[in-house]
Amino acid sequence: MPTTTATVTHNGSTHVSLKAVVIPSGVPKHSILSPPLSPSQSMSAGTAATVRSLYNRATRAFLHRDIRLTYTLLEAAFVIVQPPPTSTPDIFTDDRRKWDILRITLESTVYASNPSQTEKAALPDPLHTSLSETPHALISKFYGRSLSLFTPADSVSPGPNAAHIPPQVLATLVLASLRVECPDLGRVIIEDWLARRDPMPIAADEGPDGYAKILDLYCLHVLPKLQQWDYASEFLEYESELSPKSRERLKSQLNALRAQSQTSFGSSRPLQDGFDSATPRPRSPAASSSSSSSLSTTSTHTVVPTNRSSGLAQTHSRSSSRSSKSDATARAAAQSRKSRLPSLQAQNENARSSNSRSRNSRTASSSSTSGIRPSTLPRASPVAQSTAVTRLSTYSLVKATIEPYLSTSRLTTMFVLFVVFPLVSFLIRKRRRAAGTANAGRAGARATTAITNAELVRRRLGGVEVGILGRAWGGVIRAVTDTVKMAGSGL
Repeated sequence: MPTTTATVTHNGSTHVSLKAVVIPSGVPKHSILSPPLSPSQSMSAGTAATVRSLYNRATRAFLHRDIRLTYTLLEAAFVIVQPPPTSTPDIFTDDRRKWDILRITLESTVYASNPSQTEKAALPDPLHTSLSETPHALISKFYGRSLSLFTPADSVSPGPNAAHIPPQVLATLVLASLRVECPDLGRVIIEDWLARRDPMPIAADEGPDGYAKILDLYCLHVLPKLQQWDYASEFLEYESELSPKSRERLKSQLNALRAQSQTSFGSSRPLQDGFDSATPRPRSPAASSSSSSSLSTTSTHTVVPTNRSSGLAQTHSRSSSRSSKSDATARAAAQSRKSRLPSLQAQNENARSSNSRSRNSRTASSSSTSGIRPSTLPRASPVAQSTAVTRLSTYSLVKATIEPYLSTSRLTTMFVLFVVFPLVSFLIRKRRRAAGTANAGRAGARATTAITNAELVRRRLGGVEVGILGRAWGGVIRAVTDTVKMAGSGL
């Protein structure tokens, strides 16, 4: 049986007017009007929230000096935070900047604190290894890591580009180089950034304030640290992006720091007899009111510990103790030498006159000057001391040569051998001679006949031919012989 099939084609439009849509009262309007988020966007939003929660924990750990926990959270965060794929800002732009500032601050703080052996044992292995690196190698590692982190994958220029580094991160790198006593590398970092950046700021986080703060660091901290006062002044003369008011402010602050450096350098180097004394180095330029301290981690919501250890304070004072010397400081030093010349001559004369009385008044002056500071005591100049040494007489030299041999025991022995023994021998011989004369008188003619003419001639010749030295030497020999004989006979 035949059947009939009807085909219905719907040619109407599928567009439904929004006017005909009734939105329920419990449903927000934007959830219906806006398109739904893709899975990748939802995942990125959740990841960004996780990174921000990790950042809060890391800052608290850094405040409590928990270095190991802070470093662990940093490693976990940088697994998620990667270099940007494009040059346009993404969801991790702020997180990338804050995490890098925290990482640079942590590692430079640990390096500059000079931790003890116990503190080194508690550090993570990468931080413990970085302690053995030189300051130049450490800052170079920080700079290369920041270049890789902020250079987008679609960058026009091949390789890392310093123009993509935010000013806050750049300021943190420069401050870290000053902290570890490596200002020359801080200068290289700033000059590389100035050479590669566009004249007009493009990035939203740079702005004119970021550029002004970088120049504040460059002209008021880095260049004065390197004694480049003239170059800093010349740089500000040719700078054209700052406003005239900001430029004049930097110039006035630079001139004030230069005058302060010259004053401190001239007052901290007194001359003493042409020799430079071991005085502390002049202070480094003080930070200005508009210094780039605002570029520290506080400006990017990175918390810096307020109670740093004594090692960190010592390191910071050591990094700021080196001041700049300029060409004008040499002229100031020369003028100070000329002004001190009369006082130096008077000091030399006083030193020469006081050397002759120093031995006699040493005991009395020790009690009277016990309450006086050592800095107020007169000091003999090296020139006067050397003059006194060269004016020693021959008698003093001879006395100094034979003085070790003139001890009491040696003098006693020499006196007994060369004075007492010869004197005793002489007296004994005289008594014997007197006794012999008496016996000869009593013997009479018998003694006269016993002495022959030959013996008289022999005695006369023996007394005439021998000189004074020979007779003295013979007397000594006879005295010693008689002494030995008397000792042997029991006398």
